[in-house]
Amino acid sequence: MRELGVDDAELYELDHRVPLCAGGHPTDPRNLRSQPKAGTWPAKFKGQLESSVCQQLCHGDTSLQDTQAILSQPDWTIEYEYQ
Repeated sequence: MRELGVDDAELYELDHRVPLCAGGHPTDPRNLRSQPKAGTWPAKFKGQLESSVCQQLCHGDTSLQDTQAILSQPDWTIEYEYQ
């Protein structure tokens, strides 16, 4: 978390930009970011989006490429509101 510039790790959780279910690398720093635990867009909302999109991927309702594109966007909140 320090490498990501997070001073108070209790307020954040480590998040995969592209989750493991969509082929995201578990430890590559380019696939990691800090996600606030509270606020307007807390980590639990990103987790809900990941769960929804990964279920769609597993059911064949979306492609791996589309799933990765949705979840790697800098502003994932747009897709969350759409889902």
